Amino acid sequence: ELEIGAFKGVRAVRWRPDPSMPIVSGQNGAGKSSVIDGIMACLTSGKRFSEPIRRGHTKASCCITLGRRVVDESSPEAAYRITRTWTRSGGKIEVFEMDGTPVKEPSAWLSKMFNDGGCDPLAFAQAAPREQRDTLMRVTGLDKSLAALDDRRASALKDKQRAETVLQVANVSLASIPVVDGPDTEVSAAELLSQAAEASATNAKHARARAWIKGKKDEASNLTADIATCEAKLADLRGKLAAVEKEIASQTPVVEAMVDADVQAIQERIKNVEADNAKARNRAARRAAEKSKQEASAAFSSASRAVEAVDAERRLAIESAPMPVKGLAFEDDAVTLDKIPLAQVNSARQIQVGVALALAEKKPIRVVFTRYGSLLDQHGMEALRAIAVEHGAQVFVERVSDAGGDGLCIVDGEAVAGGEV
Repeated sequence: ELEIGAFKGVRAVRWRPDPSMPIVSGQNGAGKSSVIDGIMACLTSGKRFSEPIRRGHTKASCCITLGRRVVDESSPEAAYRITRTWTRSGGKIEVFEMDGTPVKEPSAWLSKMFNDGGCDPLAFAQAAPREQRDTLMRVTGLDKSLAALDDRRASALKDKQRAETVLQVANVSLASIPVVDGPDTEVSAAELLSQAAEASATNAKHARARAWIKGKKDEASNLTADIATCEAKLADLRGKLAAVEKEIASQTPVVEAMVDADVQAIQERIKNVEADNAKARNRAARRAAEKSKQEASAAFSSASRAVEAVDAERRLAIESAPMPVKGLAFEDDAVTLDKIPLAQVNSARQIQVGVALALAEKKPIRVVFTRYGSLLDQHGMEALRAIAVEHGAQVFVERVSDAGGDGLCIVDGEAVAGGEV
């Protein structure tokens, strides 16, 4: 049962709502939204209103009596009375059991009994896909658990982008260096000149040795001739000959084993040393570029795996979240039901999802509010009532209407049908 006095747009109303789907109707500005606000004011102690007291009055009040069936389903008898009052100096809320015993810490008791963070089921059904997704994440608690994963994913993506940039630079650097055949290390021209000088000195030494041998051979020939003509000197000459032949015998193998250095080949290398060194520098630069590319590629792969790991962890968190309706899930930035975008599901199923979300916390007071009843035709209203009965909930519906119809009809802040002034 509801009693409202001088609250916002309501003058005075007393109403015993339907247990399943109470309807508040009236023209725009008649005060029907104030009736819904009055009920919510009693159930949500933290609800604030900029001007709760109707103009021309000094005090406003809202009072609801909860049936025991609403609280614990044990019986239809009244169980609690909740009163919220406002004066110019402030407001307060009180909760009493029906024998007059006050409930200590009424705000904490209401928070325990009623889900004041629930959503409007019809507003949820009409919301954009991303808004539906955000609401579902908040109800399931995924908004907080995924925040850390989103931060990690953003960090991993930055690492991946940086690694990709380094990889692209490495690829460009490697592509700018042509592939050439040649030595892998540079050769010193000074060293080659030194080698050439040393080789020339060696060859000169060898030439002198050959000339010496030739001289000795000539000397031997001359001595032989002298022996033929100079018998008198034969003994002396034979002695000299023996000595010379001994020297020849000892040095001939050494001289014959000598191999001249290829001075011309060294001279050719001296001519080509700068070209060879350029090739060597090119090959060294390409090896460095290939190494940089490999390192950048490894960093990019590592960053990619980090992003994939966070994405997998995020998917697991979403898949394991307790959904209020079987088949409800996230895909991209939208909510799906049985893998179909919620916007493409029939209205009855959308309303069922909205009511289930509003009741997701399973608080004892199962009351839901929607201010979008004017969007529903007769079939939609019947579907909403059936869902309310199915969930054992009381769904308050606000509709714009000229006629009274079912429920409470408000005109200029007073009940003209369905309630008492």
